[in-house]
Amino acid sequence: MKFVSTAFCAFLTFTVATALRGNNINKNENDNKNTNEIVVSNARRHLAPGTDCVPFIRVMHYDDGHIEDSWFCEFNENAAVSSGLGNSGSQMIELDVDEQKMKEKGAISGGCLLTVGRSSYIEPIDGDETNVAQKDNVFGSRSQGKPAHEIFVLHISAEEDFHIEMMDEDTDTRHSKYHSKRRKLADKTGDLNTLVVRVIDEDNNVADFSNTEMYNNIFDDAVCLKTQYAGCSHGAINIVAAQNPTSSNTLVNGVVDIQIEAKISEGRQVMQNEATKAAKATFGGTLNDFDLVMYCQPQTGTNWIAYAYLNDSRSFYNNEWCKSVSVHMHEVGHNLGLHHSGILGGSEYADKTGMMGFSYLEDDGPKMCFNAAKSYQLGWYPDAMQAVDPRSLPGGSQSFTLNGVEDYETGNGLVSLRLLYTGATKDGKDYYVGYNRATAGNINELSQAEKNKVLLYQKDSLYSQGDGQSTGISWRMASLDVGESHSWMVGDTEVILTVESIVDADAIVTLTGGVAPVSPTETPTVSPTVSPTKSPTVSPTKSPTAAPDDPTSTDPPTGTPTGTPTAAPTAAPTAIPTAAPTKDVTEPTCLDDSTYRQKDKKNRDCDWLANKGESKLLKRCGNDGGSARDACPVTCRSPCSGLTAPPTEAPVVSPISEDDCEDSDEYTLGGVAKKTCAWMTKNPRDSIRKKRCGKNDGEPMIECPIACQHPACANFYR
Repeated sequence: MKFVSTAFCAFLTFTVATALRGNNINKNENDNKNTNEIVVSNARRHLAPGTDCVPFIRVMHYDDGHIEDSWFCEFNENAAVSSGLGNSGSQMIELDVDEQKMKEKGAISGGCLLTVGRSSYIEPIDGDETNVAQKDNVFGSRSQGKPAHEIFVLHISAEEDFHIEMMDEDTDTRHSKYHSKRRKLADKTGDLNTLVVRVIDEDNNVADFSNTEMYNNIFDDAVCLKTQYAGCSHGAINIVAAQNPTSSNTLVNGVVDIQIEAKISEGRQVMQNEATKAAKATFGGTLNDFDLVMYCQPQTGTNWIAYAYLNDSRSFYNNEWCKSVSVHMHEVGHNLGLHHSGILGGSEYADKTGMMGFSYLEDDGPKMCFNAAKSYQLGWYPDAMQAVDPRSLPGGSQSFTLNGVEDYETGNGLVSLRLLYTGATKDGKDYYVGYNRATAGNINELSQAEKNKVLLYQKDSLYSQGDGQSTGISWRMASLDVGESHSWMVGDTEVILTVESIVDADAIVTLTGGVAPVSPTETPTVSPTVSPTKSPTVSPTKSPTAAPDDPTSTDPPTGTPTGTPTAAPTAAPTAIPTAAPTKDVTEPTCLDDSTYRQKDKKNRDCDWLANKGESKLLKRCGNDGGSARDACPVTCRSPCSGLTAPPTEAPVVSPISEDDCEDSDEYTLGGVAKKTCAWMTKNPRDSIRKKRCGKNDGEPMIECPIACQHPACANFYR
């Protein structure tokens, strides 16, 4: 069934191979007593009630610009063969189901099971059908008397009460995330082992690009899938050309030619099924060693460009589109869970600022990344993302500094600002703000619209997921230059976004909305005077008013205590200290300068330096020639050179040993294998080291104190 949707999808597998029965069933009553097995004529194959499968969505792109989302199902190989699904080896069939009921039941593509009822059945589509699954197919006879392959559809009645059940991504091998977790890859990050399949049909038709050209288009050109994902993610994703997988002795270098038992005249669905079947056979019966599998097909019909399965490993490209960088980025984006980027009130594909809008038939471009809504979902910039509720702002207004994707490593601002509303609920929505910086040499330099402006997006949520990871179409609402504003209603609250300034890497915006309530539990500014300042002691509350002239004298003090001890001393005081204290007070305590403003920007005071936690503190304190270290020594924890407060008692500090300062051999940032302690210093730029060491609230600083130059370990730097 076709619809506009934003769900992810993975493989669909029957748990019981005998759940399907075809026309060749023995219809003798004595051989068909199982009431769960229903035999229907006209080539229908009924499913046994309780049969389950994993639903997922295919996103198809056509050359006239329209898009079509369809629910599909995939059987495991044994179930496909035992069910008598023809000679195609088909495991993928279209799912005819009420899309609204799927949504109401909370179906999450690639993460749930669909259990069918008694009325569900599979049916072949013949040549006269107009169903989209084969509308560009031309079924002719195959060579050497081979029968044509069939295409099937799984019908689920609108009245049927089918069941949706969530899967466990850690234990269920059918879950879309299971295999990446098995390899200890973080979601949407890490090395993605990528296989490119050049499909050759029975008549030796093949795409117009050689094996070497395909390798260059995907892995080696200056602008290609590998370089763009690496640049846009700042190294969080690494597209790796597949080599020799563990499941097979077949040697590949990213690209492999595979011939299939099908003709291009049979259409794209047959070509897909046969290509998947042949690829599995080539690599030992499974493709689980690969994170991405990209199929480049010879010209198969003329009305489609490419398609992919959401949150799955596979994408398919029609001949000339095998070379398009933007199509590669777009379809792999679907594999990573991204849906389209549109313009509010227009097409869901119309936003040209990033890769999830229109695609282009170009070999080496355009160089651009993803918009603010997609950037937040991808999670590549953890310390440059922030979420606020625009209906509850401190004093009703708050300012933010935004940076483009290019400036993530060096900037002080946010790549994506999320404005919370109902996006944590199914069919809800949040809003996102970003700065579309696009300058020469920038990884986003050829963004196709609204360059160097502040962009506001609405993102719909297909299902409930409170961390901004839900799949959904993003809609561009506004494009703003300096001095421009946009207002809209968030619930009952009017929210206004204003661009205050855009200077090089920094775009400063002000968000005006609802006023945050003041907490009723604020600490009193003055302690009650009736409370004692110290606990009672067993000694006099005041020392004698005068001490003996001779410290060796046993004469009593000349002064008199002002109070009586609560208990008699257990021993006479020692006349002379046994050892002189090494230091009884600290140096005068520093104070931050309340008038300080970094780079004379009104919002960048000492409190601003620390308002994003440890991950930004070191960098901000080091900016502007390190001026903040002198002006804000308390916040920056630097030596005092300015205002001071009265001395206080010296703290007792435990000595730091060299063992305390050893870098961890096992630590990896975010679970990414390459991001070890050694990686923190791999880039020679000091600013990059500080940026990396400040991630995850300063976690690397603790795990890698030498690599990150923890101040307490200064004596042990190598």
